[in-house]
Amino acid sequence: MQKRSITNVQFAWLLIAPSLIILTLVVFYPLTKTLITSFQKYDLTSPSDLLKFMGLKNYRSVILNGAFLDRFLITIKYSIGVVTGQFVLGMLFAVILNQNIKGRPLFRAIFLMPWVIPTVVCALLWTWVLNVQYGAFNFVLRRLGVINEFRHWLGDPSLALYTVIGVTIWKWFPFDFVMLLAGLQTVPPELLDAASVDGAGNFRKYLHVTLPSIRNIIVVVLMLTLIWSFQEFTMIWGTTKGGPMNVTSTLTIHIYRTAFDYFRMGHASATGVLWMIFLLGFSIFSVRMGFRELT
Repeated sequence: MQKRSITNVQFAWLLIAPSLIILTLVVFYPLTKTLITSFQKYDLTSPSDLLKFMGLKNYRSVILNGAFLDRFLITIKYSIGVVTGQFVLGMLFAVILNQNIKGRPLFRAIFLMPWVIPTVVCALLWTWVLNVQYGAFNFVLRRLGVINEFRHWLGDPSLALYTVIGVTIWKWFPFDFVMLLAGLQTVPPELLDAASVDGAGNFRKYLHVTLPSIRNIIVVVLMLTLIWSFQEFTMIWGTTKGGPMNVTSTLTIHIYRTAFDYFRMGHASATGVLWMIFLLGFSIFSVRMGFRELT
């Protein structure tokens, strides 16, 4: 019996079929379900009206609700703080450890530790470190004379957001550090030597030679970290759960609580779709601007 051969196209589809199935189950189906739910009255506290078609009423309710704008502004503030802190800290340590100093491999390994620790573990770790009663952070600052009394870093509405930003920076700055360090090592030594011959100091060499040479990497790092910070959930939920008084409730936290605390699935889905549209538009804009910078 003659065996039936398959064409190259069929073989290609056969190879990518597992990936397509996984993408359908993990990405496309949840997105489609969320989009459909956003047009329905999917309120688990009102079973009689479940799956009732609402049109654009969920979207109208979300937009007119002041909570959406408040959470959006908190998200922007959180993201700008995290991205700025990560970049400054990552660049600082990248510049230092790009020098030929003693123990450089050890320091590089140490600075990578926050990155390899699971985010949930980092969140739990910092809740213990920052605890108002037995936290090591308060104890150290009190012994150094920086504070007069123990502070509730995660429970004080005036401190919580900045504390979560600092914790997130500590967790994710190694990514910036690794990427920027790799970029610094690609700077041609001949350019730096030529700048030294022309009388340029270290700061002028860094400003006029090093930064332009790694501009491409800087653009990519800033784009990725900004998009990731917009979507951060685990670190915020693990430390404050959006509190106190919702001062750390970003849109991701707001969507989660609307769906699973208040059981308003339709409202949460509409919020998620609006957030997805913003992220999609921002991502397209960032990529286009990034490629424009790279060319």
